[in-house]
Amino acid sequence: QWQNDGVTMTNFPGSDFPSFGWTSVYWYDETAVTTSITDGWITPDSTDLESDIDRGIRAYMGINTFDLSVSGEPRTGNQSIDLTNGDPTDALPNFGWNLVGNPYPCAVNWNLLSEADKNNVDNAIWAWNGTRGRYDFYAPDSLITGDLDSIIPSHKAFWVHATASTGFIDFNEHDKVVAENKFVKSNVQHPLNHLRIKMTSSMNSYDDVVILRWRKSATRNYDNNLDYFKMYSALIDEVPSIAFVTEDNRDVCVNTIPHGTTSLPLKAFAGNLALGTYTLTFENLNEFAANACVMLEDLVLGTTHDLKSNPEYTYDVLAGDEAITRFIIHIEVQYDLMAENASCQGLTDGSIEVEHNTQSSFAVTWSDNLGNVIGTDLSNSSNYMISDLAPGTYHVDISGNCMLDDMVVEILDPQPVVADFSLGGETFELNEVITIANNSTGSESYYWEMGDGTSYNGFAPTHFYSNPGTYSIELTSYNGSKDCYDNQKLQVEILLSSVGIEDAEDGVITAFVSNESINVINRESIFIERLQLTDMNGKLIKSQSVKGNGNTTMKMPTLSSGVYMLKIVTTDSLKTVKLFVD
Repeated sequence: QWQNDGVTMTNFPGSDFPSFGWTSVYWYDETAVTTSITDGWITPDSTDLESDIDRGIRAYMGINTFDLSVSGEPRTGNQSIDLTNGDPTDALPNFGWNLVGNPYPCAVNWNLLSEADKNNVDNAIWAWNGTRGRYDFYAPDSLITGDLDSIIPSHKAFWVHATASTGFIDFNEHDKVVAENKFVKSNVQHPLNHLRIKMTSSMNSYDDVVILRWRKSATRNYDNNLDYFKMYSALIDEVPSIAFVTEDNRDVCVNTIPHGTTSLPLKAFAGNLALGTYTLTFENLNEFAANACVMLEDLVLGTTHDLKSNPEYTYDVLAGDEAITRFIIHIEVQYDLMAENASCQGLTDGSIEVEHNTQSSFAVTWSDNLGNVIGTDLSNSSNYMISDLAPGTYHVDISGNCMLDDMVVEILDPQPVVADFSLGGETFELNEVITIANNSTGSESYYWEMGDGTSYNGFAPTHFYSNPGTYSIELTSYNGSKDCYDNQKLQVEILLSSVGIEDAEDGVITAFVSNESINVINRESIFIERLQLTDMNGKLIKSQSVKGNGNTTMKMPTLSSGVYMLKIVTTDSLKTVKLFVD
């Protein structure tokens, strides 16, 4: 509950001036809305009004600075806020706005809330910015219109928009963060590929901002969680306001559109107390639409302004502008570029294809990242191919129906293709299933030749051999286009028969660990080809060639305590001895 911290309150029972005629404190009740968003503002019945997590409070404090204090037990654990929308079909929308609060005595990060924690609600927040006289907006993807970001300070009231008759927000302990922003403060960098349109004047510090961006999945209608509703200022008569209008007549502060030529309605007006000269500034225009002509049509004056030549437009706001859509932004995409990366690492076969949408003959110049011109040409058709490019950054300059900026294109050097695989050993029994571990990199497809006439496609096949002998297993791994590849070969020996552990320990051939070595006792002078030391999972630890019929030793590698298997490969058999390492 708020304490008496010196904030002057007016026009409600128990306030400093209960009959002042102007109310300084409100809370918001979405269920009270009947026709307009302003219907939800509720005057307190007394100074006992509590600020709760589902009830944000709007308080006028003037230009003064106050330190506010609260009392009571701090909230911990899961905190759920119920949301309402009295008319989800409302197109403006006037319904669905809920003024809520951060439930914890520390900051939370909106981006940490999971999708399940945001039920039937737009993935965005709005908050009042008194300095600019508007509601600032934030959504993930660095969508911001002002000084708000994802960090919500302790006790901050903020707006969310419910998309159905009921919904909720669940805050959890893991949503808390150490950072503590001011009530409106953003450290987020505006993405350069977002077009920001700002409406300002020299009459005051108030302004307004909207954002335009491309998405392949977008439509010209309102798209949930791609477009975001415009929340007009509470000082609508005193400030500038700007909004895009979607094809299904929704006012939005973020408009997401599909790629291509289009025309977009734009509202830009000011209240009756703020009429005058305003400037529309189009920020990041060249990054947003380097390959397009962008014109601003003023439907009131009947004029057209080339924004690529001058990204600012100054005009007089007239009474009645709020009732109309005064501007149309015409975006005419001149050309499209398609880059093809080098096919293999180190090759210079990258390319850039130009497809012109408005001219059948055009000039094209391409330069490196230092500005050195590599080539220039005049295309006699709507398509042109720039070939034989090494990996790197290129600037492509193409003529069009307006002044166009260079397009920056990156030709990537692909990851090298490396074929690499391993087996569980070098010697296997007849009909024993061999498991292959594929460790290849930079590869997307694989071809195996097993040396016995069998071949496989796939990441890691299994195989067994029906006849004894020595076989070469070869892997060829390819990149996606199969233009570059690498291969590796490993040999395996398949023995006619094998002797199990019990047979190997019959005294003919025995082995034991002594003095950091594995000693092999060969009592009947059997010819030994090699020794293989594995763990109990069959992973090869060490292999040693012997080629003799006497006793032999293997210098023991550093081993942890446990049980190991020594495979003794003879001329016609495989004997296995179990070793214990302390």
